[in-house]
Amino acid sequence: RRMIQTTLSCLTRTLFFVMGFQVKVKGKIASLLEAPIFVAAPHSSFFDAIISALTGMPSIVSRAENLSTPVFGTILSSLQPVSVSRQDPDSRKNTVTEITKRALSRGQWPQVI
Repeated sequence: RRMIQTTLSCLTRTLFFVMGFQVKVKGKIASLLEAPIFVAAPHSSFFDAIISALTGMPSIVSRAENLSTPVFGTILSSLQPVSVSRQDPDSRKNTVTEITKRALSRGQWPQVI
């Protein structure tokens, strides 16, 4: 999993660089232990992807339908997202539970390696 994250992060950063985006990080990026949850919003553009690439492609929250998209769905699945189903009335509660579990696990949640 770590190798996939690193590879995707490098490829995404390279892609954004080729498109003309140069991002400088000022200060020190917090470690997983210091900040187990990272929130990027409002999701109205592709800038969330730049932030994800800079932070090493962490697990994200995504709607379940995105996982069935050709190519993108496979890449997204490799990041082990927390999927949200708009059809399931318990999905919001389940999502909060899963995010909490992963945040409190200190990186030890069941990951596919």
